[in-house]
Amino acid sequence: MDNWNSIDYERLNSMSAGLLPLMSKITGIIKGKDILDVAAGGGVFAAELSKHAKSVIAVDQSDSAIDTMKKVLSEYKNIKIIKSTAESIPLPEKSVGIVFTANALHDIGLQSLTKLIGLIKDGGYFIDLDWDKEDKEFAYGPPISIRLSASDVTASLKSKGLELSDRYDYRSHYLLVYKKG
Repeated sequence: MDNWNSIDYERLNSMSAGLLPLMSKITGIIKGKDILDVAAGGGVFAAELSKHAKSVIAVDQSDSAIDTMKKVLSEYKNIKIIKSTAESIPLPEKSVGIVFTANALHDIGLQSLTKLIGLIKDGGYFIDLDWDKEDKEFAYGPPISIRLSASDVTASLKSKGLELSDRYDYRSHYLLVYKKG
């Protein structure tokens, strides 16, 4: 998508809130970790992650998303907001325990995975919550043609040394948890 600033991130937050029950599946993994939320949008997942994480760095390239997060996340003391693309996040290698993406990997692009995986500490995780390409039931979300299948994401991450440790399916989404060796 080229016009990130035209998105209504507050509306997107309200739509994404329906996915929060799925987040309970990863509470044990995120507890006490430093998490990077890439393409954080309006911050609804950053807020949820922060309840169990040591810290959350919420990154987005959109001015509109950054403005929304500053409003929505102002009370959260363990969340830092950064404006950046996925390819140029200003963090050192192996600096976070988890990289998290929600409804965004199809826009971030699989070519950004090398950079993102490099930010994960050894033994850390890459977690992807995304639209199921195989789901035809729900009429909202990105077009089926640009969604990534769980098998495509898994093949890309496996080729970069990560192993799928858990998969959860929920309505029109999948939640994939990968471990870095």
